[in-house]
Amino acid sequence: MSSKDSFRNATLAIHGGLSPDPATGAILTPIYQSTTFVQEAVGVHKGFTYSRAANPTVDALERALVVHSSVNFLRKSRYWDGFLHLADRTQVQRGLGDFSAYLWVAEGQGEIALSTTVKAWDVAALKILIEEAGGRLTDLDGRTGIYGSTVFASNGLLHDAALAAMRAAPPSSA
Repeated sequence: MSSKDSFRNATLAIHGGLSPDPATGAILTPIYQSTTFVQEAVGVHKGFTYSRAANPTVDALERALVVHSSVNFLRKSRYWDGFLHLADRTQVQRGLGDFSAYLWVAEGQGEIALSTTVKAWDVAALKILIEEAGGRLTDLDGRTGIYGSTVFASNGLLHDAALAAMRAAPPSSA
């Protein structure tokens, strides 16, 4: 077998069972950065109206991007084991800092953002931005409001599943 045939077979194995995107021909789901989608008429759409209501890129926890603040703060908090469990369940995790992480969620660039050390003035504007974009913002225990010391924001679709993943984490033996 030639090396050309070997590469062809490897390529077929990678793409096995996947159908190409009808619009672009991409074999893997493309990343749609659009926040709004065209509608033929009011209420007549192709399944996507606004990226936080439904996004063709991410509709499952296993494909989500989690954006977080300091790993050191997370490690010192009671949420560390839960964060590790959530990281195991999601595709990508990024530490981008505070405000920008939540803007990513509001814009549809990320699905989940969390922090363990916040004040009300840190998240007051973010709560409005996240919720107006169709997402949810609670604390890490799932309580609404901005007066706790933690914050957990999501695209809304994954909020309960992501919080459940964090709660399902077995305690560490450390």
